[in-house]
Amino acid sequence: MKGTRAAVFLLALTSFGRAGDWAFLPVERPELPGEAQESWGRSPIDRFVQARHEEEGVAPPPQASREVLMRRLAIGLTGLPPDYRDVRAFVSTDDPNARERVIDRYLASPQYGERWGRHWLDVVRYADTDGFAIDGVRPTLWRYRDYVVRSFNADKPYDRFLREQLAGDELDDAGPEGLVATGFYRLGPWEADNMIAEVRRQNYLDEITSAVGASFLGLTVGCARCHDHKYDPIPTKDYYRLQAYFAPLQHAEREAAYLDEEVLGAYDRTREAVEAEHQTRRKAVEDFRAELRAELAKKRGEDLEVITDEILAQALKKKEGENLFDEKQRQWLSTLEKAVKEHREVQAYAPKAWTISMPKPDAELPVTRVLLGGDVAQPGEEVSPGVLSAVENGCRQAVDGGPPRRLEVADWLVDPRH
Repeated sequence: MKGTRAAVFLLALTSFGRAGDWAFLPVERPELPGEAQESWGRSPIDRFVQARHEEEGVAPPPQASREVLMRRLAIGLTGLPPDYRDVRAFVSTDDPNARERVIDRYLASPQYGERWGRHWLDVVRYADTDGFAIDGVRPTLWRYRDYVVRSFNADKPYDRFLREQLAGDELDDAGPEGLVATGFYRLGPWEADNMIAEVRRQNYLDEITSAVGASFLGLTVGCARCHDHKYDPIPTKDYYRLQAYFAPLQHAEREAAYLDEEVLGAYDRTREAVEAEHQTRRKAVEDFRAELRAELAKKRGEDLEVITDEILAQALKKKEGENLFDEKQRQWLSTLEKAVKEHREVQAYAPKAWTISMPKPDAELPVTRVLLGGDVAQPGEEVSPGVLSAVENGCRQAVDGGPPRRLEVADWLVDPRH
């Protein structure tokens, strides 16, 4: 009996999901139920709550006190409790717009972006390390995190926010901000110790495809990796068509990822100072090596020109029965050379961000095939880039055999018809 009931339930669920496909229908604004109650409702959404209250015979809760409201606003918008002086001022004011002013102030605070940006970082699986056994550090990925916080604080339109992350490097007006935004493609786990390069690469592409579906579509697109989706109209072919947009991506670390002239100027000034110090240390090494060459030429009774760098290097090595230079000279030269090397490593640091890059225009693009059972060892038919066929809505596709542009996917996602 239990088995029968379960089978009937699954059959009904499957039939509803595939026959109705209600999630893929255009959104329509419903009629508002009932009449507004000025003493309680403040928005059209409240009308639906009110109608359900009446249906269930439930009375609405009492109005929150100003102290409680202030605490809810502060913690909800910034994650921090309100300052007691702000609470006292809010409670004692008779300004009819006091609540709106408090909300605006919290929305304008840096803590708002830090609070709500964290939710987005959870959605897009942000992590500062690669995961798996090696769990390598991603030293500059924090710039993507800060990009998210800035976007929330700037009240960036969602369509722009999405387009920058999917295709910031393809936007003409995005600049360094767009490059940092494409750090979205570096957020997922990376199995660096997987010795089968093809499998490691395919796992990365599968993770990206699933993440785009989950983060931006709210769909478990990843289920179609191995088989047609059971409850949504997403065939396996659609999964790999979508993946074909991301197949050319390569990891990259790009310079000039800082975002304002003040920071870039500070970096340039620091770089100049570091370079000057580096040259000073290099000159100290060169001068000391010149002294050693002169001393070696004198000991051997040879012309200075005969003492090449190779001969000096051999003489600096401690040989049995021969000690042309004392140990202090060797240690001092080693110290100077080490200082130059370490300083060079410091100078090599530049404002970079972990992002992605595309192959050069004349490079051969990878071919995407449907993988039978999701197995990289069982390639099936070749597919071209495309979006979900259930809601294609005339997505602009790459033409004339050109490379796929992720901007096509981004524009399709933010299409007003969706």
